[in-house]
Amino acid sequence: MIKLTIEEAPEYKQLEIHIKCLSMDKNVQGLISKIRSHEIVIYGKDEEGNIRKILVEDILYFETVERKNFCYLKEEVYQCEEKLYEIEEWLKDTSFIRISKQMILNIEHLVEVRVVGDRKYQAMLSNNESVIITRAYIQAFKERFGIV
Repeated sequence: MIKLTIEEAPEYKQLEIHIKCLSMDKNVQGLISKIRSHEIVIYGKDEEGNIRKILVEDILYFETVERKNFCYLKEEVYQCEEKLYEIEEWLKDTSFIRISKQMILNIEHLVEVRVVGDRKYQAMLSNNESVIITRAYIQAFKERFGIV
């Protein structure tokens, strides 16, 4: 059971969140991840060159293709200027995890994981797309989900 207490007062200058818990379990970690990623914004460019402000929670994954970086939403793709390692650093305490040299996945949009071949996993996403988790990143992926 979660007890939620909200205090609203004019003297508060910024939002402050306190979490009190018996232990830091996966539910608490997931809640913290959502809170941290809530206000992170990425700017993406569409095919016409228009720039759009994108909430990171709407992004399914980031991918590098032919030395260009893209963020993929359910139905749209935008090019982003940031390097994958920069994005990974910004999102290190959120629901994003590196799954290959070219890709960072938002596990909030992960529906299912399938074993495909020797030490390869296929991640099925909320938009019915699938991506491969490569061998080099499987161990970190398993650790994140408590899979032995």
